[in-house]
Amino acid sequence: MALASKPSYGGASAVLALGCVLGAVVFLGVGTWGTGEVQAGPGSDHVHSGLGSSAPRLPDQVNGNRRPVVAGPGAQMGPASSVGPSAAGLMLDAYYGPDASAVRAALARQGINPDELNAPVSEAEFQTFLPHWMALSLEEREARKRQEHAWPDPLTNAFLQSEFGLAGSLGSDELATIDSIAKLHAPDIDAAVDQYFDHLDVALAMELGAGRVRSSPFLVWPTAQSDPDGVEMAHSGTVFYSLMRSGQGWIARAALGSGDHPEAYVARASIAAALGIRNHAIIKSLADLQQ
Repeated sequence: MALASKPSYGGASAVLALGCVLGAVVFLGVGTWGTGEVQAGPGSDHVHSGLGSSAPRLPDQVNGNRRPVVAGPGAQMGPASSVGPSAAGLMLDAYYGPDASAVRAALARQGINPDELNAPVSEAEFQTFLPHWMALSLEEREARKRQEHAWPDPLTNAFLQSEFGLAGSLGSDELATIDSIAKLHAPDIDAAVDQYFDHLDVALAMELGAGRVRSSPFLVWPTAQSDPDGVEMAHSGTVFYSLMRSGQGWIARAALGSGDHPEAYVARASIAAALGIRNHAIIKSLADLQQ
């Protein structure tokens, strides 16, 4: 099984925890994960999962008799039973080695003592479910379809006025006509999203197999501040999609470049094309109805 890359650490003077993405340090207890989309840059898909409940569930053979991985509403790791050196603190020290003091300092700035936390699952166990993290769930596909459609039910004049520049108002029969036009184009939009997600699944699996998925326990590490020459993964072309999964005390990150995954990049554009065709048909119909 291909493993996520483990960075080679050098001396570090400052770090940012997971808050570099979300604005606050986020720790996930055993079984806490999900999906929420964060738009972090123009023209790109940046998805962080760990805040909702639509990340892919692990199959029974992966769960086995280990700690279950299930969706949960919270985003914190509970306190450990002791206040002395804990399994979590020992794991942090062993994993980060020379950088452990910098990591502890970053956590301390957020008021977090790793010795008061439950330990993340072992790296070996984390690697067993990482491939399932890199797979996109059916719920994520359906959420993306709803996002792309951006079509209200029921259709209202206020929506058409805001989104399509409708002047005045339409009657109920005319609204039904416009709604039916949008529904005629819905299968094409859904098909474009499915094609894009199919390519994303392949591309993310390729990134994992190539060792370009970055992972770390407790927080995002390294960061631009702690490792300015090594934090960013090398990509060819435009980075058009990035994914962050967090749970079980670990964080995994992947990003896709257009040069490395041209099929996925082109498939992404096909969604915009399908939406453009629908919107053109609606605009034309609105003009006809208002003549």
